[in-house]
Amino acid sequence: MNERAEWTCACGHSGNKGKFCVACGKPRPKEQEDSLAATAAEPVVRRRTTVQEPAAEPIQPAGMPPVQPQVAEDHKNVQALVITLVVILLAVGLYFVVRDDGNKSSAPANSVATQSKEEKAAVREMQTDLSLGGLDLGLSLEEMHKVLGQEKESKAMEKAGYRRYYYDDIWVVVHDGKVSALESNSDKVKTKRGIAQGAQLSEVLAAYGKDYMLSNYDGKKLYEYNFQSQDGRQGILRFAVNEGTDTVDYITVRYAPAAKLSELAPDPSGAVTAMQAYHKAISNHNYQDAYGMMTPDMQNAMGTFENYRNGYQSTLSSTVTDTKVLSTDGNRVRIGYTLRARDRAKGGRVLVQVFSGTAIMVNNNGRWYIDEMQASKQGEHYE
Repeated sequence: MNERAEWTCACGHSGNKGKFCVACGKPRPKEQEDSLAATAAEPVVRRRTTVQEPAAEPIQPAGMPPVQPQVAEDHKNVQALVITLVVILLAVGLYFVVRDDGNKSSAPANSVATQSKEEKAAVREMQTDLSLGGLDLGLSLEEMHKVLGQEKESKAMEKAGYRRYYYDDIWVVVHDGKVSALESNSDKVKTKRGIAQGAQLSEVLAAYGKDYMLSNYDGKKLYEYNFQSQDGRQGILRFAVNEGTDTVDYITVRYAPAAKLSELAPDPSGAVTAMQAYHKAISNHNYQDAYGMMTPDMQNAMGTFENYRNGYQSTLSSTVTDTKVLSTDGNRVRIGYTLRARDRAKGGRVLVQVFSGTAIMVNNNGRWYIDEMQASKQGEHYE
């Protein structure tokens, strides 16, 4: 900091440094005040200039181009790069959207039908157990197309008024504008309870129980269940099971065949009589006769005749009551009954057991045979 400049008063006193003379008290002359102010201000101006003075430019080697500031330029380059990347990403996204729409609009009819089938079948809830792949028996042709889309082809059947529609996964038979039969053609279509081709027999039985009719056809066992369609008609859900592997080969759903003329169909009451005769033979210990009243499949299920006979060594009597026809399908009849079995127990007492049972009876050349039996115990007591 510079010392304040001295001044001389008009009274002759020199060495004054303040605004007034220390000898006479007169104020410092104005011209000296202005001169002093200008002189005192100079160092301040120089310090302010020094603080704001820009940094010295770097020394540039001879023969080299001058160095230019890079910060602003780099910032601009980064901005340009970001904008370019955003534009590229938007363009790529737009490309895939347009391509996807184009694929959907240009897909062949069969692909559209398949997609429609898979999506709509999953959405449409099947109403009854007489259904498959999203379709119920009795559904109109128009409703069928809404679910499955356009068929690959269709052909008139030999039976007048019937036409079969072919899809990749299912075949549909239509009669009088209504779905009358369904047949699976892949494991992509399922029943109302979730069974598809390839399922195990154990899965079928777990889903539908053991109240079925069993027969053999073309090397397969046919497990058939009777249900009522949404239009009130009786129908059959069939699982064709491969022997040996016990896997479902295909599934069909159809209306039960119309009642046949009495002279062409066996009298179902004969099945009831045959069941009563079977248990009468057991009560009379005529085991050979009883064994002969079963089909070969039923005999195989029972085992050898010796094993079958030994199983009745303690049986005193076997009597069926409340026997009645539950359903018929040509030469197959399903009957229900109550079984009262009396056996000699240990100690000589007589054990009475009561069962509720069903049986499938098959007519072969006018004679009824037991093809299947099932029974569940209802109670027991001692006489």
